[in-house]
Amino acid sequence: MNISNGLQYHQQDKKKAKQNINTNTELQFEIECTRCYGAMILCSDFNSLYYLCEECNFVFIINSTC
Repeated sequence: MNISNGLQYHQQDKKKAKQNINTNTELQFEIECTRCYGAMILCSDFNSLYYLCEECNFVFIINSTC
């Protein structure tokens, strides 16, 4: 393997790592309710995010540690 091939592989690895980071921090807009198995929708207030099930009114609050 020559230097240009090594550099190309390194750049591809950095790109894949960046894609993995972006994928891991992505929020889903809908999740399954643990109480009634309906769909929970992502909602937001002024300073918080939460999932709300419209069928059983279950609320799942997401804590932010930022």
